[in-house]
Amino acid sequence: MKIEDTMKTLIATTLLATSAHAELCTFENLPAPTFAEYNTPQTGFWIDPLGSYQGFNFTSSAQGSNNQYSIFDNKWAYYDLVGGPGWGGYDEAIIGDRAIFTPWGSDSFYNYRINRNELWRLNSLEITSVWNTMTVVIEGYRYGEGVFTYTAQLNQAQRVKLNIAAAYPGPLNNITEIKVYGTGAATHLAIDNIDYTVVPAPSALALIGVAGMIGVRRRR
Repeated sequence: MKIEDTMKTLIATTLLATSAHAELCTFENLPAPTFAEYNTPQTGFWIDPLGSYQGFNFTSSAQGSNNQYSIFDNKWAYYDLVGGPGWGGYDEAIIGDRAIFTPWGSDSFYNYRINRNELWRLNSLEITSVWNTMTVVIEGYRYGEGVFTYTAQLNQAQRVKLNIAAAYPGPLNNITEIKVYGTGAATHLAIDNIDYTVVPAPSALALIGVAGMIGVRRRR
């Protein structure tokens, strides 16, 4: 076996040894939201803005004209339902006590994105179209370059688990960011239980192996 092949095997083995485990972002550890909608007393629907959580950044370019809601500008929002009969598809969308949603709707120009400062894989998520039947689009980006586009039909107020990794497995799903939006009668989108895997960086031993292989080549 050539020295290059030996080093490649060592590197691959070391990378596999740096195990990657799927994690679940449930939003359950967020504090109880305190912002009251106009109908909160009747519905029990409490909300607050969300900019970051569990290593994720939640951004948008959406801005409203109502100063009362300016705290949601350029952010996502999260909610719970406390008392009352609930409200629209928000009841179906929430799995535990917290879920997130797009507070200004879900049109593409609102630019709702979820990103991490590292490579990760989106395995699945649970998503609900709160008010209308529509098509949802999830675009995956790796350092700004588009790598996949996933679409699914959503019925009004019916939560669906989208298994992204089944359609885009392995390296095809190594991303830094997703953009989420609706087409057609775009409405609020609610998301819960983001199942993801952080892609491990090359370990120190693997980097040493690369350096050693370069050194061998230089000595030849």
